[in-house]
Amino acid sequence: MTSGGNLGFSLVELLVVMLISGVVMAAIYNIYTSQQNAYTSQEYVAEAQQNFRAAITIMGREIRLTGHRDPLVVAADPSTSTDCLVAPGVCIGSNASQLVFTYFDTAATDNAADYDGDGILHGAPDADELVRVVYDLYAAFDDGVAPADPVDDLGRAVGAGNRVPTVLNIHGLEFRYLIDNGAGGFNLAAVVDAVNMRNVRGVEVTILAKSGGVDRNYMESPTFASPGGVNWTLPTGVRGRMFTTAIMCRNLSL
Repeated sequence: MTSGGNLGFSLVELLVVMLISGVVMAAIYNIYTSQQNAYTSQEYVAEAQQNFRAAITIMGREIRLTGHRDPLVVAADPSTSTDCLVAPGVCIGSNASQLVFTYFDTAATDNAADYDGDGILHGAPDADELVRVVYDLYAAFDDGVAPADPVDDLGRAVGAGNRVPTVLNIHGLEFRYLIDNGAGGFNLAAVVDAVNMRNVRGVEVTILAKSGGVDRNYMESPTFASPGGVNWTLPTGVRGRMFTTAIMCRNLSL
C-alpha cells in the first residue's frame, strides 16, 4: 500500500495482465498472417486467370479469321487453292502444341509489309497478301546460360519474322481441331493436313496458365491433364489454372 491510500499492482497481477495481453496479441497476429497468406494466394490465382484471359483474347481474335481469303481471287475449291501458305490448301494446321494459320490482310494496300514472305510487298501486283501466323510456346528471355529458362511464354510469329512474346507464364498449350463429321457433330484431331483441312470448323484451345511467383504457403506440385491426354506438372509452390474453350473459324464453314 502506498501513501495517501492509493493501491498499486502486485507482481502477480502484472504477470497475469502480461499473459493475457500476450495471448490477445498472438491471436491478432495469427489472424493477420492468415488473412495476408490468403490474400497472397488469391493474388497468384488471379494472376494465372488473367494470363489465360489475355492469351485467349489475343489468339481468339485472329483464329476466328482463319481461312479468310481475298474476295477478288477466291478459288472455286479452297481445298486446292494456293492462297494458303502452310501447305497447298492448308489454311490452318501443325500439331497439338503449335498452331499455324493464314488469313487475308484486309488492309493490304495500306501497309507495306511482306507477311507471307514471297518477296513482294502489299499492293499491286500482290494485293491478295496473306498473313501467316504461328502460335506456340518458347523461352522468350533465355540468356543461353544453364540451366535453360523454362519454355513458358506464348509466342506469336508473323510471316518469316521472329517470335515475339505475347503472354508470359503459360505453362501448357494444346490445340485440337474441330472437324465436321458430316452428321451434325465434330471429331477432334491433334493434327490436320490437306486431306481433312476442308472439314475443319474450329479449334479447341487448352491453356495452363501459371503465376509468375511462388506461393510459399502452397508447397505442392499439381499435375493437370489436358483434354488431349497431356500431363503438365507445375513447379512446387506455383499456382495454376487450366481452361479449355472452343473457337469457331467462321470463314472455314463457307
